[in-house]
Parts: sequence; structure tokens; C-alpha cells
Amino acid sequence: MADIDFGDGLVIDDSKREKIEGLLSIKESNKDAYTAYERANKALKPLVKEVSNTIIGNYMIDGKWIEIEDRVQQGYKYWKSKIVKLGEVESDD
Repeated sequence: MADIDFGDGLVIDDSKREKIEGLLSIKESNKDAYTAYERANKALKPLVKEVSNTIIGNYMIDGKWIEIEDRVQQGYKYWKSKIVKLGEVESDD
């Protein structure tokens, strides 16, 4: 196989390089927790569909139907759930 020359490459200053390395390390160390979170979230979605104004354990579950009003997806609706741990401040994500 012939050698391939990629040129000089991108020069990244040290502070940016350190930040990138730090974030990559955080990402890698949290990969298993993220996978577990995503699996739990996927399993929860059908269970909390149409659950509204309900407290289960330390969590408040609320939700509502959202209807799409544009011409392309006219008539489409989906259930949007909001789960908040009691005692925590809500944010408008």
C-alpha cells in the first residue's frame, strides 16, 4: 500500500486541544451510563403515554397530545411527556 500524504493537517492550539481531550474523556467514561439511560428512556415512553398529572414515587409525570398543524403533516399528533423528580427545579428544555 502506498503512503498517503494528508498535508500539514489542522493546527489546534493547546488550550483547545486540552478542552477537546477532556470532553472526549468525559464522553468515553459516561458511555455505559448513557446507554443505560437511553434504554430506560425507550422503555419508559410507551409506559407513560397518556399518563398525566400523576405522582409515582419521587416523580411527577405529566403529558399532553401535541398536534402538528403544518400542511405536510396535517392531522399528525404525538404524546409529549414531562417527567420531573420532585424537589428539583424545572427547566424549560
